[in-house]
Parts: sequence; structure tokens; C-alpha cells
Amino acid sequence: MSKFSKGSSREEDYKRKLLELENFIAKNRLVSKEAQMSSMSGEGYTDPRFFKTTGNPLIDQYGMRPFPAEGSGQILSTTELGMGGKKELFNIGNPGKYRPIADTIVYKDISDLYKNTDLTPVTTETTQKHEFFHRAAKKSGWINNFHNSPYLKKKAKLLAGERGRKLRPLINEAVAHSYEYDANDYSKNKELKGEIRFRASKFNLKNPEKIADEIFNDIKYLRDDFEKYLEEVTVEYLPENVNSYTTTRTNKANGGEIQSALDEFGIKPIGETSSFKMAMAVLSPEQKLKKIKLLKKYFDRMNRAESLQKPGAALGDLSEAAKIKKGIPYSSTKSIQKELDQLQGTEKLDLNLLARLRKELNI
Repeated sequence: MSKFSKGSSREEDYKRKLLELENFIAKNRLVSKEAQMSSMSGEGYTDPRFFKTTGNPLIDQYGMRPFPAEGSGQILSTTELGMGGKKELFNIGNPGKYRPIADTIVYKDISDLYKNTDLTPVTTETTQKHEFFHRAAKKSGWINNFHNSPYLKKKAKLLAGERGRKLRPLINEAVAHSYEYDANDYSKNKELKGEIRFRASKFNLKNPEKIADEIFNDIKYLRDDFEKYLEEVTVEYLPENVNSYTTTRTNKANGGEIQSALDEFGIKPIGETSSFKMAMAVLSPEQKLKKIKLLKKYFDRMNRAESLQKPGAALGDLSEAAKIKKGIPYSSTKSIQKELDQLQGTEKLDLNLLARLRKELNI
């Protein structure tokens, strides 16, 4: 695999074919049609442009839902586009990219570059994990607020406060790289340490290697804070502006709001209005148990809120119920139970409905 000669006619032809493919997918609504088929077959409503899950239900919830905007997905090589000649790929030095304003994620298969080397290949799977972390961290508000975390101020003082805010771009990349590795492998992995050092060398830092090692040594605390944050945050779209949404983090202990932020991206909600459902398909038994545990936690809290909202309830109870609900990305115990039933296999597929919808939707 090689890169194009700058400004060559072959490069222009390649870009044209990529654009034609993107327009064909958009015009024929292939993403939504395939997602509907996946849902109706019992595999869950998943984006066909990407893998089914990052392996982390929390990142799936905020990184993969709602689907990234049009223009997302794999950037194909010349060979995959049916072009003759040698296999070439645009900008092979950058395997993936998340663009917050456009809300797009793209990735490439550059595994050929690692043939006959001792290096661990950068795969399409690891690149997608990396970019979906970026989307979850940005869309949930964590990356803009982690430096204020009381947990990090206690566990990773050098990465909190104003210093942490200034190191945000490097920390963002370091944590993203850590999610490319297995859960039990990242904290002692020499390759990860080297990647963070390489990233640090690209910033205008006085002692980049020392700072990189500080981040590597505290990577576990950064990940713990990120996942704890995702458990506590809820995202709501603003009805007067579908391109904007608010993120509100709620304290697990008392339901009290502790921070909110407003960001503007080109994202539109799908599915339940106030709920971003986590990926349903291709989860390992261990991942399913983790997700079921999280859903049961949400169920217990929602059940508590609903019990306080009975007819004739006192204003204090209604206020407490509202606070509890702010920290739950679902509208009712019924919606949570439905997802639990799907995960645990108690909800059966209606084959007659599947056949009817296939005919109606022409899919």
C-alpha cells in the first residue's frame, strides 16, 4: 500500500469515486435500512458502517448513539473501490478521525503497512475504539470537565485543576489510545507508554517525556473517572434547536446537579427521546453482565423516582423524583425493563411483523 502523488489525476479520480459512494449511500438511505434490518432480526439497532460494539457499554451508549452523521464510516482504498493499478489510500498516516462539529467518524484499514514488521498492527477495530472514545468524551462533556473532578484532584493531582485543563489535548489522546488495548493490558503496556510519549513530543511542552509518563502512570484513574462520569451523566436535546444539546451530571448519592455544559454539533437523536440505548449485539457474556448490572442500577433508581410521583405526592417528593430522573438516560422503568428483556433473551422476535416491515420498507 502506498500514498498518492500529490495533485495527481489518479488522486482526483479516487476522491471522485469516494464522493460518489457516499452520495449513493445517502440517497438510498442504506445506513437506516440496514440498521432497521439488524433491529428486526433481533441483533439490535446498530450502525452498519461500524463494528457492533467497542466492548465497553458505556462508550457504546455515548460514543455510538446517536449514529454519527453522513460522511462517516470506512474510507476505502483504490482496490476496494474497483480501481486498477497498485493499492493506494489517501493520507495513510492518519488511520482515523473524529470531527466534533460535523459529528463524523472515519477510519481506514492500514494493516498492510505492518506486514513483515515486529510492530503491533493498527487495525480497523482499534481505530474505531479510539475514535468512539473521542466522541463519547466530547459528547458527554467529560473531556471539557474532567480537570474539575474531585476524584482526580485526589488520585491524580498533577492532571487535575488548571494543569489538567492545559494538558487536555494530550490527555484526550492518551486515554483514547488506552481503550485500544484489552481491559487488563493497558496499564502496564510498553507500547501504550511509547504512544503517549510520541504524542507528547508533538506538543510544545517543556519536558514532554516526563509529562507523558505522569499521564501513563495515572491512566487508570483517568479511565475510572471517565466511566464513573458516563454512569452519572444524562444528555438532552434542546427542542428549539436540534443541533444543540445539554449535558448534566448528577451526583449518584443524592441526585443533585453538579455541572452542565452546552455544546453545538450537527447531531440528531434517534430512538427514545431522552434515552441513548447501548449497543445490543455481539457482546460477550462478560460484557452483557456488565451492561445488565448498569441497567438494573438505572431501574432501581427510576423505580424509586416513580414511587415518589404517586397522585397526591408532596412537593418535596416530586422535587426529589425529578432530581433522581435527571441522572438516568431513560424515561421510565418500562423502557429499562424492555432493554433488560432484550439482553436476557426474554423478548421474542415477531416474524410476521418482520416480514410485513420488510415489504413496507422495501428492504
